[in-house]
Parts: sequence; structure tokens; C-alpha cells
Amino acid sequence: MIGIAVTTTAAFLPGTVPVPSSILSMPSSIFGILMKFDLAGDLSWGFISVLLTVFVMDFVDTMGTLLGLSCRACLLTWPLFKTVTGKYRQVPAGLWVLAALSLLYYAFGA
Repeated sequence: MIGIAVTTTAAFLPGTVPVPSSILSMPSSIFGILMKFDLAGDLSWGFISVLLTVFVMDFVDTMGTLLGLSCRACLLTWPLFKTVTGKYRQVPAGLWVLAALSLLYYAFGA
């Protein structure tokens, strides 16, 4: 938060960015962007690289969180993914499914 405040102030002082006239405002109209798809731009390599970057970041974040929570809850131990009682669980497979569902959520939105 301090970095955001310092950067904003640094942009306002020399006049690089104009100081806003109000803190909150309504958008002028949605009809300027409504139904204005750019399919050629969405299928470009630049857009696909951004999309894959977001997918990979979300996947790694989800897998790390779920594996960490599962280990902390004693649902698995690291050497062979066994529980404390010695029985195998399907936790790793479940984590892959949850990560895939999380990626689909980002792909198709809510």
C-alpha cells in the first residue's frame, strides 16, 4: 500500500498523470464496448501467451496450496503419500482435479 501511494504521488507531482476531479464516478456508457469482440486479436500468440501464463500461475498456486493444506491436515505424508495409519489416499488425484477445475473457472469465467 505504501508503494502504491508513493508511486501515485510521484506521478501526480510532475504532472505526468492528471489529478482526478473526483474519487468515484460512473462509467459514461457501456454501449461503447458492448458486443465489440476482436476474435483475430484473441487468437493471436500474444493473447495466448498471456492466457497460458495466467493458467500456469493459477495451477501452481492451487497445487501448492492444496498440497500444503493436505499435508498440514495429516491427509498425506511426503514420501509415499500415505496417511498416518499407513493407508493410501486419493489426495493427489483429487488435487489434480481441483486444480483443473480452477483452471476451467479462469478460462470460462464466473
